[in-house]
Amino acid sequence: MRRLLCCFFLVGIFTPLLVSAQIILQSLEEVSVREQAGYNAAMRWSAIHNFPASIYLPNGSVLGIIRMEGPYPVYFTTHNDAAARITQTSRLHAGISGNQFQGSTMEMGIWDEGAVYETHQELDGRIFIQDNDNISNHATHVAGTLVAAGMQPEARGMAPNAQLQSFNWNFHASEMGAAANTGLLLSNHSYGRVGGWHAVSNGGTKTWYWFGNPDISQTEDFSFGFYDRDAFLFDNVTYFNPYYLPIVSAGNERDDKGPASGGYKALDGSGRWLDFDIETRPVEADGGADGYDSITSMALAKNALTVGSVGATAPNEFNLSAFSSTGPTDDGRIKPDLMGIGEGVLSSTAAGPAAYGRSSGTSMATPNVAGSLLLLQEMAITLHGQPLRAATLKALALHTAKDLGAPGPDYQHGWGLLNTAAAAEHLDAAFRREGRLQEQAISSAQVWEEELVKQSSGPLRITLSWTDPPGPTPESRGTYVLNDRTPMLTNDLDVVLEHKASEHLYYPFVLDPETPQLPAQQGDNLVDPIEQIF
Repeated sequence: MRRLLCCFFLVGIFTPLLVSAQIILQSLEEVSVREQAGYNAAMRWSAIHNFPASIYLPNGSVLGIIRMEGPYPVYFTTHNDAAARITQTSRLHAGISGNQFQGSTMEMGIWDEGAVYETHQELDGRIFIQDNDNISNHATHVAGTLVAAGMQPEARGMAPNAQLQSFNWNFHASEMGAAANTGLLLSNHSYGRVGGWHAVSNGGTKTWYWFGNPDISQTEDFSFGFYDRDAFLFDNVTYFNPYYLPIVSAGNERDDKGPASGGYKALDGSGRWLDFDIETRPVEADGGADGYDSITSMALAKNALTVGSVGATAPNEFNLSAFSSTGPTDDGRIKPDLMGIGEGVLSSTAAGPAAYGRSSGTSMATPNVAGSLLLLQEMAITLHGQPLRAATLKALALHTAKDLGAPGPDYQHGWGLLNTAAAAEHLDAAFRREGRLQEQAISSAQVWEEELVKQSSGPLRITLSWTDPPGPTPESRGTYVLNDRTPMLTNDLDVVLEHKASEHLYYPFVLDPETPQLPAQQGDNLVDPIEQIF
């Protein structure tokens, strides 16, 4: 396939005329107060029910109570179960457009269950602890994939010279807002809300827990696909900070099926853990029988970039990781957005200043993507004098991704596997050739038109992206329900391509959440804040 001169993307900077119907938290103090109140309530629940606030599991993952939803506790968990070479990030290390990009002038944030081990030989001098907290093995492994210097070459991070601000997850939304206000461009979030089944081992005995809300359903966890409070908060932060992009792991829920027989624990209507039996109260596997709909919480935010995991089975061949959670969102949006390499990733650990280990999970795929995108921002600043808007960076990554699965986007692989080199080449061409990247500000009911002249054979790709205001909170929607198809999109932009000679119209990709396994079709996309015509 020949390289195209007119393969480009547009970024809509939308200025709505009316946003008063939206609940938007403009005050960081207000967000902080709400987070603190939710955390305090969770700690009270933990003390009353004599249930630990944090559980450390043998596989290295952690469960922690973060807030309450009515009488029910909400838990976060870390998402663990050659990356730079496969995603071609190493091409930027070597040099593109006469410059080497290794993150030397860049900084990013990491939110995790604890603090990064700052004196590891791969990280020493470039980690800045923002929250006093226990050292976390998980955070240290993720940090290495982001910014490890390469003292052990195979463990070299995506942005090996960058600096990293380390936070814990307790008050992530208010801290993200404050950091974005001071210029933070990217952050990594390799954790998420616990949904559905989760096994806890203690002394060699495995106990299954089911985290669904029994008031909504006793067989399916409503949180899968549900636009919750944390998704709202992530969209709120990004809407008021249009250059800031959080990169969030999709989760590792898809292969959790619960016990084949016997007992398990679940919450009752008073928020207590009680014993149940799978034979008398059956519960479906996470993602159901077809393996779709297993992503929760802030990974469902419209403006976040959500990352799933693939493994390399052969040169240039990739399979979806068995654990990697899949979409759709309840309203049918495409999640995950992008895939990274998340299997057998070697990185730093907190066992000592020269300790390393391998781990798998969307926790590992996410920093593969986040650190790579930081280099694209470094490239934009170097060549253009300023960073890309978050919607522009997101569009660039999805526009140039390697398509996986069915043609076009799908609810398993999103838009495909990150191809950092292709994104960098497209960005370089955009700075050298007018028209390959455009940012436009438009108002309600306004139409913007551009005439294209195609100068080579082969396909044409157009991608439109924008940062959307936060959707309605669960409280303002008035109910917690299963699979609510009401669109969470506030500003519905549309892109249409007309072939002037024939007057034939080409429309963007659309997917159907009722039949998630079917390939994308052309149509009017009413739900996604990113549209693409191919």
